Amino acid sequence: MHGLRVTCFKIPNRCCLHRELMEVAGSLQTELVQAAADRGSLEQELAASRLAVERAERDGRQEASRLQAEVAALRQRLDRADADLMHSRRENLRLADQIASLEREVCPARNITGAL
Repeated sequence: MHGLRVTCFKIPNRCCLHRELMEVAGSLQTELVQAAADRGSLEQELAASRLAVERAERDGRQEASRLQAEVAALRQRLDRADADLMHSRRENLRLADQIASLEREVCPARNITGAL
């Protein structure tokens, strides 16, 4: 009988151990499923972030290109304004010379008419 009691005692321990192992295995499977779901979510987030970075880089390049074109246009306008200013200064000098020449012609004539 003594041998039967030991065998009966060992069988429930094996059942308990088996049940505990099954619970642990179930828990680990649940964690694995959750980890896989988390990984999938993170991979989607990573893909979305990469797309956002690519879009931001593309937008940045477009903006830089637009700004370079605007700077080039402004430089052209500035160059034209400088050329117009130089032309106006030359014209101003030419007119000042003409005025001075005319005044020299008028002053002797005034002196002559004033002396009469």
